[in-house]
Amino acid sequence: MNAKNLSNLFKKASEILALYDDSPIEDVLDDIYNIVRNDKKSKPRKRNNNDLDIVITNDLIQEMTRLNSEELAKFLKESEIFQSKKALVQLAKELSITTSDRNNSNTLSHSIIKFFERQKLDKFIREDRNLETPNDENKV
Repeated sequence: MNAKNLSNLFKKASEILALYDDSPIEDVLDDIYNIVRNDKKSKPRKRNNNDLDIVITNDLIQEMTRLNSEELAKFLKESEIFQSKKALVQLAKELSITTSDRNNSNTLSHSIIKFFERQKLDKFIREDRNLETPNDENKV
């Protein structure tokens, strides 16, 4: 801090103290403290991008289901929604994927991609079994 900044700071303090005239300094400090505390309580806290709530809809999940692995990886990497680790964790929780605080964004993306791959494989196996079932019933 240079002398000019300190001088300006003292001027501001002088102007504040001039408002209190002959009041005891403890009362002045208590009053300033209460004003600042009440002001902070009444103002909503500023939120940064990491604090924003990410809305993950069923439509978004259905859209992700339609993508192949490469497209899904590109979507997770380039989508503005999933640029934060918090958003990826929220998506993983929505999909009931177990995560750890130690997981980084790449690991979370990989787990999400594998989840959708397994879903597609399970669907393929179910459909394949359903095609085979009528033939098996004829044999009995």
